[in-house]
Amino acid sequence: MLTNHDQGDHFHANPNCHSGAPKGGVKVNGIAGQGVSTALGMLTLADVPRWDQGTLAIRPERIRVCAQPPSSNAVRARIDEVVFRGDAIDCVCDRGLRVRLPAGSPTAVGDVVWLELPAEHLRMLDD
Repeated sequence: MLTNHDQGDHFHANPNCHSGAPKGGVKVNGIAGQGVSTALGMLTLADVPRWDQGTLAIRPERIRVCAQPPSSNAVRARIDEVVFRGDAIDCVCDRGLRVRLPAGSPTAVGDVVWLELPAEHLRMLDD
C-alpha cells in the first residue's frame, strides 16, 4: 500500500478513492533489490525494506511534478482535482496520490503529468 501523509490526516493511494482516508490502497507486492513492486510500478527505495509486503508513505509536498519522465520512480498521472489552499495547491491524481505544489503553479484539472516519488522521501511503515 502507498500512503500519502498530509499534516496528520492520511490519504491512502487507492485509484478508486480520491478524498478522505479510504481503506485499502496500493499494496507492495514484493521486493527486488532496492525496489518494491506496486500497482504504480517498481519503486526504488533508499533502504531495503524489512518486510516482503507492507506499506510505503510519502508526504504530498515531496512528490515532484515533471513535464518529462523522471529517471526513477516515475508515475504517469492525470490531475482529477485541484484545491487552492492559500500558500499551496493540492492536486488529487487518478493514481490515488495527492500532490502539494506552491501557489501559482500552472496546474489544471485534466493535465497529464509525470510524478517522481523520490526514494529518499519514501518511508517504510510497519503495518
